[in-house]
Amino acid sequence: MLFHRNPALLGIVAAASLTVACLPTAEAQDDGSSGTAGSASSERSDEPDTSVAALAGFDIENYADGFTAEGLLDEDVQGTDGEPIGEVLNIVVGGNGVIDRVIINSDGFLGIGETVISIPFDRLDLTPGTDGVTAAIEEDDTDAYSIFGEGDGNGVSKDSYRVSAMMGDDVVLNDGTDYGYLADLAFDQKGTLQAVIVQPDIAFEADGYYAYPFTGYGVQAYEFTPYASEYTLPYAKGDVEQTDPFDYDEFQENSALAGSG
Repeated sequence: MLFHRNPALLGIVAAASLTVACLPTAEAQDDGSSGTAGSASSERSDEPDTSVAALAGFDIENYADGFTAEGLLDEDVQGTDGEPIGEVLNIVVGGNGVIDRVIINSDGFLGIGETVISIPFDRLDLTPGTDGVTAAIEEDDTDAYSIFGEGDGNGVSKDSYRVSAMMGDDVVLNDGTDYGYLADLAFDQKGTLQAVIVQPDIAFEADGYYAYPFTGYGVQAYEFTPYASEYTLPYAKGDVEQTDPFDYDEFQENSALAGSG
């Protein structure tokens, strides 16, 4: 069979071949544009979330000069003049993980009788060895001590929460494993929440107290919901099995609140 050349068709094929030859190769596009963007994106998605603190190297004893929520709750609070103000009922933590205010059951504050007030954390003195907690307050500024914050509640951030919303929660791991009970929260001297203290459930076959870095708002692939009925540790079973318990009682005895009360 004889094939006859079609000059028009040959012209089209030649033009198409020239166009393909002029296109840059995938290697030539390795400048972060569309040629490799998909592959780079895939690599980034597989990278570990560095915003979750690594367990390796974490040591709760670094915060032994701080205090725990349990240590501060029920503490007696007095003014700088030595007059009693009341007893700590709750602790309000801001969305940045730092204590904002302390809620106090007050008996006789400002001559009102038994009432509930809150005092900004930066007005508290937690000097070790003192009798209770001292608060520098001004009795002529009642709005400053509302549990809703100053000026129509504008002093309390909407993403703040009370420690009572977290303590006593069930603790689960990020692989779905039931783990234990959230027994306490550890703060540094500046009032920053640094660790959660957990007692494992009997079914987990581990005893004692274990401390893990606190993970709050704004962490990728982790949703922190302080008012939920459970707290999720961003670690798997294999991770927590490698951690060691610590002496919780000794930790309390060496804290900033040791000897107070």
